[in-house]
Amino acid sequence: MIIQGARDRSATRWDQLNDRRYYDFDPPGPYEDWQAHIDEVESRSVSLPTEVADLLDRLEAQLTAPADQAPLAALKAVAALERTTGRVGHEAACAAEADEDSWEAIGQALGLTAKDARSRLTRYYLRH
Repeated sequence: MIIQGARDRSATRWDQLNDRRYYDFDPPGPYEDWQAHIDEVESRSVSLPTEVADLLDRLEAQLTAPADQAPLAALKAVAALERTTGRVGHEAACAAEADEDSWEAIGQALGLTAKDARSRLTRYYLRH
């Protein structure tokens, strides 16, 4: 199977991936287009504090190895992380609701549409 890149039209053979995971492969064109879109949306959304962004990067690195080598330990860590994010998400959703910002403003800050922002905050608001 041959996939054509949108920008450079270079062909990539999926059968050359061997044992690599599909997400380790960067098809040209569509991936670059998607990344440009994500970068543009992120530039308009609220920035994470540097310390939080660094912590998330380190956390991902620390969880990646156990996911392959000790998957049950990784799942236990993910469950603990989900409990933490549920609590913090609930508190943040309550605080955001109290601020009475428009759904459009909340959506832009989160890099979402107003409808998706409302859905996300509702989901967090209902978790506790």
